[in-house]
Amino acid sequence: MENDNRAEVPVPLVVAAQEDGDDDRPAAAAADGPPRNPMGPHGVGRMELSSESREFSQAWNLVNALLVETEPKQTPLKSDFEYVQFAIAEPTDVEAALERISMLQHFRSEHRIQDTVHDGVMAVLEAMTLFPGFLLSLSFTSTDTAGEHYTLAMDSAKLNARLLARPDGHPKAALAKAMYYILQAANPDLEAMRQGLLCFIECNGFDWKKHLTVALFQETHNDIVLFYPTRWYQANHFHTGFFYNMVMAMGRPFLSEQLRQKIRMGCVSPAGRLNRIYLQPNLHTANERFLGRLNDALHRRYANEVSFVLRPPDSSNDDGNGDD
Repeated sequence: MENDNRAEVPVPLVVAAQEDGDDDRPAAAAADGPPRNPMGPHGVGRMELSSESREFSQAWNLVNALLVETEPKQTPLKSDFEYVQFAIAEPTDVEAALERISMLQHFRSEHRIQDTVHDGVMAVLEAMTLFPGFLLSLSFTSTDTAGEHYTLAMDSAKLNARLLARPDGHPKAALAKAMYYILQAANPDLEAMRQGLLCFIECNGFDWKKHLTVALFQETHNDIVLFYPTRWYQANHFHTGFFYNMVMAMGRPFLSEQLRQKIRMGCVSPAGRLNRIYLQPNLHTANERFLGRLNDALHRRYANEVSFVLRPPDSSNDDGNGDD
């Protein structure tokens, strides 16, 4: 494991350009109101899909497998947009993609996912209430070294193992539902999916007895991360100590191969713990900022789901027609 990745990992910063005019409305308003300041770039160019691309071919492989070949037939995905999302996440392995689709459909049914902006904001707000300080930031990061990525920052020391292990299972289910919507928001268009998600995880103060055992690590991963169709750019773990390194070492075999390759341990932030960077000026304001950005990104994603059309393979029009 690496002890210091400062030379390789972009220093987590709150993107100043997105702070001006960020949505600071109360949570209920963020859930019900229209987007005010869309997070990250937008435009038709971010929804382009060439009929010559591997993504296009794989998307049609999945359409045919789900609608024609599967016995018994699986529940089809709800939009052309999602077929391409799975094709980007699993560009060559149809069977692996179909398995992940089946798991996602089961998750949606079990957790009564509505796939609406309101349901998403309320789900994340509940997770913030149950695990205060765990969700630090949702943003769009653009740097010369890392490129452009939707970015999620979290604080592992704020996960309460006793709460996650509660017999009724509600806190763990609430966290899984919130993470589903966060991943939906972090994949609002095809270009975002191609670039992959950048994660910053604060680990200082982590204690496996209080926060996350290996068993809970596996369960929370399997609840949503295992099958949700996303590409990972990097998963950077900051200020890791003995207990966190031990849990990660024992938990790595349960992770997907693609995620294992993207994990960076022992990262260091010159500013100290990540909460000092992201929870400004305080936790309440940071939560409102997170929810406002979530609102914006979910609006864009669901608009793209409605408007995008996967053209037939013999179509002369190479691009989907998603707008955002």
